[in-house]
Amino acid sequence: TGATGADSTVAGPTGPTGATGLTGPTGAQGPIGTGGTVAYYGAFQDNSDQTLPNTTTAGLIQLNVTDEANGVSVVNDGSGNPTKITFAHNGTYSTIFSVQFVNTDNTDHDADIWLIKNGVIVTDSNSQFSIPSSHGGVDGHLIGTVNYVNTFVTGDYIQLGWAVSNTQVSIQTLPAQTNPT
Repeated sequence: TGATGADSTVAGPTGPTGATGLTGPTGAQGPIGTGGTVAYYGAFQDNSDQTLPNTTTAGLIQLNVTDEANGVSVVNDGSGNPTKITFAHNGTYSTIFSVQFVNTDNTDHDADIWLIKNGVIVTDSNSQFSIPSSHGGVDGHLIGTVNYVNTFVTGDYIQLGWAVSNTQVSIQTLPAQTNPT
C-alpha cells in the first residue's frame, strides 16, 4: 500500500488580523416612529383693552403679540385687525383661550365667547361667563378659559367671537405686579 497524505482535518495557525476598513456612508433618516410628531404651536396675546360698542354687535378678539410660534400664526382679517389664527400644517390641535374680563358696573353681567372656523361659527362652541360686579371700589374680574380639540388642514384659520350683555364688561390687559401687597 502507498503512503497516506497529511490529515486534512487539522487546521493551521490563525494569521494576523487585517486593518479595519473605512466607515461607510450614513444611511437616510427613517420615518417618525409611532406616536412621534413634529410640534406645531402658537402662543398669542393682546396687550390692549378691548371693548364692544353695544350689546347687539359681536366682535372678534384681537391678538397683537406672538409669544412663540412654529407653523401657527396670527394674520389680519379683512378689517386689518389681527384676529385670524392660521394653521400652516395639517393636524389635530389643542386650542386654548384665556380671556381676562372686567366689569365696572355694580351688577353682574355676562360675556360670551365662541369659536369661528374659516368664517363659520362652530356649532355648540359658545361659552358664557358671568362677570362679577364692581364691589367695594374694586372692579369685578373673571378669567374665562376653554380648551377645544380641532382638526385643521393647511390654510385653515380660527377666530374668537365675543359679545357682552352690558358694555361695562370688557377685555382687560393687566400688567405684572411689581410689588404685591
